[in-house]
Amino acid sequence: MEQNIDHRIIEGIRNREDAAFKYLQVSFQDSIRLMVREMGGTPEDAKDVFSEGLIALIKLIDQPGFSLSCKLGTLVYALCKKKWEQQLEKRRAVRNY
Repeated sequence: MEQNIDHRIIEGIRNREDAAFKYLQVSFQDSIRLMVREMGGTPEDAKDVFSEGLIALIKLIDQPGFSLSCKLGTLVYALCKKKWEQQLEKRRAVRNY
């Protein structure tokens, strides 16, 4: 059942439907906020990371031949975590400079 919902959300993102993006926000924003906070970020950092993660998700879904091979929540979490880790690395580099 969950897989069917994930595929409907993917199609909604491809069609740029507001309901799909609201679903992502309601379903996954809290877990991303918690992950960022646990890794030393602020609520503002979490908002930025979530937005950047959604942009990465849209770009990924828009690629020809994209096929979801895991749960949508896992993909969103992984994309956001990667974005946050990249930001942390940039911050470390700035501090070391």
